[in-house]
Amino acid sequence: MTRSTIYLLTILFTNNIASIAFALPSIDLTSDGMPLAKFRTQDQNSIGSCYANTASTLLQTALEGNPEISYFDLSLKYKRNIYGGYSNGSSFLSSGHVCATIKKAKKLGGACLRSDVLFENFTIHGDPNKTTKNLIHKLDKIYDAMNRFNKKENEFFINEMKKIYQQQIEENLKKCEDVRTARYEKLSIYSALAEVANKIKINRDRIKQKKNKSAKDKDKLKKLKKASKRLANKTVIRYDNKKVLPFSIIRDRYQVKKNKIIKSVVEGSYIPKIKAFNLRDPDALKNIEDSLFGPLGLQEFPEIYQNTINFHNIYKDREGLDTTICAKNYAINYMSNYSSIYNTNKDVIDRCEIHYPTNMLSKLFGLIDNSLPFLLEGDIFNALYKYKNKGDFLNAIIGSECESKKIKIPENLDCKIYSPHNQYYAKNRSKESIIDYMRNKIHKNLSEKKAIGIGVCSMFLDEPGHRSMFGKDELCKSYGENRFHALSVVGYKEEKNEAGNMIRKYLVQNSWGSNCGLKPLKENCIEDTGRFWIEESILLENVKELNEVTYN
Repeated sequence: MTRSTIYLLTILFTNNIASIAFALPSIDLTSDGMPLAKFRTQDQNSIGSCYANTASTLLQTALEGNPEISYFDLSLKYKRNIYGGYSNGSSFLSSGHVCATIKKAKKLGGACLRSDVLFENFTIHGDPNKTTKNLIHKLDKIYDAMNRFNKKENEFFINEMKKIYQQQIEENLKKCEDVRTARYEKLSIYSALAEVANKIKINRDRIKQKKNKSAKDKDKLKKLKKASKRLANKTVIRYDNKKVLPFSIIRDRYQVKKNKIIKSVVEGSYIPKIKAFNLRDPDALKNIEDSLFGPLGLQEFPEIYQNTINFHNIYKDREGLDTTICAKNYAINYMSNYSSIYNTNKDVIDRCEIHYPTNMLSKLFGLIDNSLPFLLEGDIFNALYKYKNKGDFLNAIIGSECESKKIKIPENLDCKIYSPHNQYYAKNRSKESIIDYMRNKIHKNLSEKKAIGIGVCSMFLDEPGHRSMFGKDELCKSYGENRFHALSVVGYKEEKNEAGNMIRKYLVQNSWGSNCGLKPLKENCIEDTGRFWIEESILLENVKELNEVTYN
């Protein structure tokens, strides 16, 4: 019997609640070999899908093979009503229940993988402009605008807009062909190379300043020097007066083209890979970075080149290498300006009174033009015409392609809810017995290598002293500072505090991107993971609900 599967030690009966006490060793479900070892940060970007984020984490630990389930797909499934439609409103994905979401996905035949939802892959690869909420809002408005039409009017409007769009593509194909050669020299990879050269210099200077260099330091210095020589005189870096941070990095394209190593890497690796770039591949960016910077002698130092290539720049570079993509982008830019559309198509827009939907459509194209180029991979116009269901409309545009390969949820899988709040107030249980029960329930799930969902009032993330479970401020709100929020517990440990006393801590997974969410206790955050360690005494006195995945 392993330490992680020690079960019954004692059975305590307090106020008729059977509380099973588990002796749980330290455990982290995100560590190597564990169900969440390949878990990637989730960022709901203010669309209010925390319930679906938590449901996806629970399913990843409970399902065979630990598949990464799409939280966006789960939120759409949850919001689908029994008639197949969806609720309205610009934040219609906001607010839900973890267990109800899992049960709805099970009823609807399963759930999508994150890799099969373009929108979610986009957020994984980074959404620097935080456009997700704006996108959902615009798509919702477009859907409502289209629903003002009958079938004939809808078809007419879409055909007119599509005609304008196609005309712009055709007009810009020649322009894109003419500038392709010039664009080749403006690939963002040259800027990335300059940034890497700068990071190499910073790392070398840092090691040089050490008084007592270890053998490891000397080896690293030697290898970085070699890598630096390969980039020598290929980039010009200007520093401010203090020579601390570069205020500008200038590409010397003439020198770069003369460098055979860089030329071979750019032409033999980077260009073919970005042409075939697949947003559905979770390792797409990493593979490009490794294949590009490895041959330059940096394979041992991924921290130097990671995140120097980004999703947006890849799409811009593809535009420069592909005349069709280039022409589409010019057309998108044109369609994003309502005045441009109106001025050249005034007669049709005025006669048919399609000002509002045209304006809404132009705003959507504005989002695509600024920061959402992946939407080009979907047929926007077909989705506008084909789908009369808001969720299917969203799915079609954003790129879910999982219907034939959904992950099935087993019939014997269930999700159960425990409400400490109801036990405390409605059934008059003692605070101690409820905390014991929650602790043992969490420990039991972790010992089985399963995450467990918790519902909290989020105020405790801002104020560590806040107690919403047993205090006066026990009611969560649906919005504002003390709103209801869902999280996942994914680890446990015991350690000594400053006074030398042993305390229990839980590892909690949030869904706010790399930001763990704790404001006053930032030192407990694990950088770039969205996870944080928190004392049991703080966490359990704020838990309003437990969500547990079980097998019957």
